[in-house]
Amino acid sequence: MIPEQQTVIEAGTFSSCHSLVSIVLPSGLTTIGDQAFVACTGLKAITIPAGVTSIGAAAFTYCSSLSEIVVSHDNPVYDSRGNCNAIIETATNTLRWGSTTIPASVTKIGTMAFAQRSHLKEIAIPEMVTEIGVGAFSECSELETITIPAHVTVLGKQAFYDCPQLKEVIVLAETPPSCGEKVFDNPEQSGVAVYPIDVPAESVEAYKTAEGWNAYADRIQADLTEMKTELDNELKECEKMAVYCLDRLQQLPASEQKTRLTEQLGYLMSMLHKVAQDLSAATTQEQLTSIRGDIMEMRQQLAMLDDQIRQLE
Repeated sequence: MIPEQQTVIEAGTFSSCHSLVSIVLPSGLTTIGDQAFVACTGLKAITIPAGVTSIGAAAFTYCSSLSEIVVSHDNPVYDSRGNCNAIIETATNTLRWGSTTIPASVTKIGTMAFAQRSHLKEIAIPEMVTEIGVGAFSECSELETITIPAHVTVLGKQAFYDCPQLKEVIVLAETPPSCGEKVFDNPEQSGVAVYPIDVPAESVEAYKTAEGWNAYADRIQADLTEMKTELDNELKECEKMAVYCLDRLQQLPASEQKTRLTEQLGYLMSMLHKVAQDLSAATTQEQLTSIRGDIMEMRQQLAMLDDQIRQLE
């Protein structure tokens, strides 16, 4: 129990108090010192009073069970906007510590902000974030996938260090962000998969040679999501055109030309089905480039078929 008149929690006061599950902070509190609650692994909830205007470094770092974080609406320095279960510096839009959600208005994720959040499997980083701090998501033992937005220019040291379940990292920035040491490293341990790092296709070589990123050159590959979506849309347009041709052919009277064109259309429709399967299975830019050529050829053949049908109508 903290006395109601206490205004300062000194540095390290509750450090590594693993049995601490909950605590009521006095309304007159103004300062929470460095590492005041660091490694309180049993702490599940915390409410920051309105008068707290200074929270020291690592004050709530390694609180792995912390899932409910509330800042008083009257606090002039910090907030937990939108019930986000986080402590955010209002003036700088910096998320200092979080649990499950990052509000869209956040522009910086602070040092060790989500470190050791063992319950975290995935989290959406807002597109306006420009900096991910040192160790921000380190030791998130269940984190499986992460997308780093295009506006991020700084990745702090060990930002995603020791995330053994991480299967995929997608980086959207065309220019490689500044990358600290061991951002994507795992400690030496058996059975930990080496996941790919997907970057914009036109930037693969830039990432492979950029400082910090070059340590992961063998894992950096083209992010094919946009290209696959584009080709899928082109394929659907071809499929619509093929169905349109089939409907018109079925309305024509029997003739040798109709039979020939129907057989030709049947072949094209079977090829469209095969290309769709190839597109679904494609994993390299070279494969997608080949598929693009197939789609262009089928589009030309469908256009010729459409013209021939029009002559019979």
